[in-house]
Amino acid sequence: MLGSYLARTRRRRWLPLWGAAGTVGLVSVVNSFEHVRTPVALTLTRTVNGALLGLVVGSVAVLAAAALVRGRSAEGPGRGAAAAGGSVPPSGGTVDILGVGVSRLTFEEAVARAARLVREAGSSGEARLIFTPNPEMLYRAARDPGFAAELGSADMLVADGVGVVWASRVLGAALPERVSGVDLLTRLMEKGGEVHGDRPLRIFLLGSHPGVAEEAAARMTERYDGVSVVGWHHGYFSPEEEAGVLSAVRRARPDLLVVGLGSPRQEKWLVRHRAALGGMAAVGVGGALDVLSGRTRRAPAWLRRLGLEWVYRILSQPRARLGRVPALAGFVVEVFRARLARGRAL
Repeated sequence: MLGSYLARTRRRRWLPLWGAAGTVGLVSVVNSFEHVRTPVALTLTRTVNGALLGLVVGSVAVLAAAALVRGRSAEGPGRGAAAAGGSVPPSGGTVDILGVGVSRLTFEEAVARAARLVREAGSSGEARLIFTPNPEMLYRAARDPGFAAELGSADMLVADGVGVVWASRVLGAALPERVSGVDLLTRLMEKGGEVHGDRPLRIFLLGSHPGVAEEAAARMTERYDGVSVVGWHHGYFSPEEEAGVLSAVRRARPDLLVVGLGSPRQEKWLVRHRAALGGMAAVGVGGALDVLSGRTRRAPAWLRRLGLEWVYRILSQPRARLGRVPALAGFVVEVFRARLARGRAL
């Protein structure tokens, strides 16, 4: 009876996600016992964590094969969402995901808008903010109205994560594609002098561990002719040092402030100091400075094209990444809850 029911309904395409959410829940429960340093508890914790990684690896083959098949039949900049079964409306406007309006833009449209925001900030003397929400940030926003309002105050929000694009499909208004913060920043640096047309793009780097921003600045200066890194500062400053950091940023007068303080700290910092920043654009990029410095390696390009960079991160940093899994599971639950609230049967 159950088999025939599943065969008749489109709900079956969501079963892997429900299964993943259940597995994540099990891992969360088991990990709660990790402080119990008995052989049985430790063995159980490691076994279930290993099972989760095995589940992820096994799912990659299926997801990759399906994405490749769908990708061959798709055309246009919105190929990811269209091929996966979601309708892709014309670009422009926003898609509401758990109360946050994410900009409906292709990657190149996002780059063009970011460049325009840089120019607008310089001409108006008023800061422009660009945020790059991922599933964890949107889950936090769903539970924290204050943070949701801070995200909503940005001039552009792009979908930094395949999970955000997936959520837009579930909610019935597919985003064209993922626009990661590091890719957006890289493309802006490639455009460099084209942003203003008559001079290099002036960038200030703020965030990560001491030494990382300097390394990123050196690599950026060497690689991008149209970029001038006018200053940097690590992200490990105290509240008492905050005024000095802000003063250093203002003195450098960058066109673009790149902030990698981690979420929600970077978004809260930028919203709090928006008026003081004046005529510059600012983008929150999370761990992008570690990537730009060369300290952290990105997933291979073919995995990024398939939207599976998150799998690479889990496998390469299991201890750090598994701690974030409960928030991802919560995001899945909130997305389904939002869809049900809209009266659309799965």
